[in-house]
Amino acid sequence: MSALRNYCEDVRKRYKIRRYLPQFWRTEELGLGYLQIPKVASQSVRETLYRMDEAVVERSGSFDDFDRRRAFHLTQAEVRRQISDGLYVFALVRHPLARLYSAWSNKVSRSEGVTRRNIFSCHGIHDHMPFPDFVRRVRD
Repeated sequence: MSALRNYCEDVRKRYKIRRYLPQFWRTEELGLGYLQIPKVASQSVRETLYRMDEAVVERSGSFDDFDRRRAFHLTQAEVRRQISDGLYVFALVRHPLARLYSAWSNKVSRSEGVTRRNIFSCHGIHDHMPFPDFVRRVRD
């Protein structure tokens, strides 16, 4: 029964990723669109957009007001439409190797003594897998 439960959980997680709607900030006056990728300086970018927006539009308001006016959850197709509408759309990403190493060190190599399920097991990655094997598995 445990294997079936794990399989169902893996299917649920994959479905969740597919239906994920990223947060998108649209500022027509600046001609910018920002696609947020969590844990990559998001707060700093949003604060900068807020200051730029307030300077151009000459509104006073809180950061929360800015979020309510400018933030949307969009599908991938809707994000592409923003680009065709003439916005310069950007996102910040972490260096792929730094992100890969971080995933390995936090989720695979340091899992000893922790009683939790391996979140990568559905991808053939096991606890304490050596980094070169992890990289090969991710690459494949």
